Amino acid sequence: MSVPKFWARPAVSEVNASAHSDTSSELEVIHDGELTYTVAKAHNGSGLTYQEAVGAPVESKSPLGYHVGWVTVIFLNVNQMIGTGIFSTPGTILGRTGSIGLALFYWVIGILLAVAGFAVYLELASYFPNRSGSEVVYLEQAYPRPKHFFPISFAFYSVVLSFSASNAIVLSNYLWALAHKTPTDWQVKGVAVAAYTLAAICVIAHNKYSLWATNLIGGVKILTLIFISITGFVVLGGHVPRVSDPGANFRNAFEGTTTNGNDLSVALVNIIFAFSGYANAFALVNEIKNPIPTLKRNGAVAVSIVSVLYILCNIAYFSAVKVPKETFAQSKAIAASVFFAAVFGEGRAQDALNALVLISAFGNLLAVLIGQSRLIREIGSLKSYPDGVFFVAMAIGVYIIRYRQKRLGRGRPAFKAWDICLIFFLLVQVYTIATPWIPPKGGPYAGEVSFWYATYAAVGIGVIVLCVIYYVIWMYVIPNWRGYRLRPEILTVDDEGANTHRLVKIPVEELEKWDREHDEAGRLRRRNGVDENGAETGSFGK
Repeated sequence: MSVPKFWARPAVSEVNASAHSDTSSELEVIHDGELTYTVAKAHNGSGLTYQEAVGAPVESKSPLGYHVGWVTVIFLNVNQMIGTGIFSTPGTILGRTGSIGLALFYWVIGILLAVAGFAVYLELASYFPNRSGSEVVYLEQAYPRPKHFFPISFAFYSVVLSFSASNAIVLSNYLWALAHKTPTDWQVKGVAVAAYTLAAICVIAHNKYSLWATNLIGGVKILTLIFISITGFVVLGGHVPRVSDPGANFRNAFEGTTTNGNDLSVALVNIIFAFSGYANAFALVNEIKNPIPTLKRNGAVAVSIVSVLYILCNIAYFSAVKVPKETFAQSKAIAASVFFAAVFGEGRAQDALNALVLISAFGNLLAVLIGQSRLIREIGSLKSYPDGVFFVAMAIGVYIIRYRQKRLGRGRPAFKAWDICLIFFLLVQVYTIATPWIPPKGGPYAGEVSFWYATYAAVGIGVIVLCVIYYVIWMYVIPNWRGYRLRPEILTVDDEGANTHRLVKIPVEELEKWDREHDEAGRLRRRNGVDENGAETGSFGK
């Protein structure tokens, strides 16, 4: 059997796309070697897009409407970025880096990574501004061969492994802290599941109202971080009697800095977790009017707001002398609660601020679920190592898509990321893939878990291997054994613009007829009919 290669290069001359109209929303099909592109224009104000035909179908009109305005773009990103990371990870990052100075430097690295990652997503979105789904769309278009491989792999990862369990667990911990009770592990998990279920119900119940809820909660989050930041300035000014020496933790700031690669890797992973969400709005790009200018302007605003507040909040945390470095490093999921107790004491003020953190965590669950629902929707349109591997593929995919779009005769995209951003983003992802294999201090069983320290990395590789095995069996072994081939077919779901693909099994003896009656995207090409000379006639199906 012949398996198409990722690196297969089209063997034809450049395709001139200038002849295609920029005003029609009808689908056209063009060919470039082994690749076939559909050309379409959406109703969201974006221009023509050229997409490989085997991907999920283009929806010229968003069936979910166009309710995502500039405010929602900001708060979709803010809500996912300000989830539980800034409240839970500063202690872990300090414990892993070993010093205040390096911990703060890592937060700066997080800002740079968010900016670079945002630029990568923005360029990819500029090529496909009428496709919601972000990562799954970009991987599908960068690596269309073997057919459906990346959507299948990303589907397995996103649906099975990429839930916001950590955010729900932190929410549960803060809720139990608010109740002044020490829960068992099962009680923590039970509340976390209940919170996640409630967030899912809210998203399912009404699309527009769930977006409004993210805007409201996003505002509460920003006000909470502003309050913490101002509190930090008050502490540093010496106006809090409980804190006698607010600058103590900043003296000899780099004392105790670790050089262990495993610790530094875990710290960076936590930083990435804290900043994840800068690209959340890209999952809804087809629901945004004039998407690229809107995302460029307001996505940058979201990253800027969060970056400034993160640095100020960390300074505020470290300024509380009653939370010395060693104590704060052990605070883990309730770092902010420890800070509140140090500044305000054990009482109602601490409870009130813990309640704000609860709201923040719930808003993060809403924002993540809204974004993930669009990813899952795109994956579902195809029936089909975790983040670091997919992000490496995305960064390389930018160069692949640039090359292919140039072959199609397309001009400069609405946004083009600086190469330095792409390289930095790529190097950080390679670092996070490689360094987890470095053993921690104390040996292979001295990590945060009781089992082998690199189990997570090994499982990630195992997942990818299983995806490859599943793909080969599903796409090639079983079809050859059963005597059929898989072909995409476009289905119209409703009158609101929603459509989907399904992969249908076509017997080998009927394959020639199917390919004659359908184009590469799966649209019906010819209707049954014969002219006076016996030749088939017809037009594209609707």
